[in-house]
Amino acid sequence: MYFLKYITEIIMILVIYGSSLVHAETLNINCGVPSYLKWGEYSEKWEKPQNPIYREMIIQIDFDLYRSRVKYQNKWYSWAYSNTENDIIKWKYSKKFSYSYNLKKNELIEKQDELLFKYLNCRSVL
Repeated sequence: MYFLKYITEIIMILVIYGSSLVHAETLNINCGVPSYLKWGEYSEKWEKPQNPIYREMIIQIDFDLYRSRVKYQNKWYSWAYSNTENDIIKWKYSKKFSYSYNLKKNELIEKQDELLFKYLNCRSVL
């Protein structure tokens, strides 16, 4: 009985110690509120919103573990696998919800089914 207890404690200590060693560097980016929107992914015309859209978006990118996530309405959503192509980081939660962040332009495009939001002038947050 005591033997099993000690083995369990040793395993717990190893798990806690091992997880503390795994520390990935993440980049936090505040994108503010969307500047443009459009309907349909293949339409070329972005439009300024008629009324202000209060959707402040913060994203987090982990370059070591190839994953990204978003914070919307003060809630972090789960990490999703991200890939990088030509300085554009893409990740998606489903077919209807996906994100694309352009590192050179500091722009985020959020896709919600047929509605797309474009965030300009995203900036790093410490």
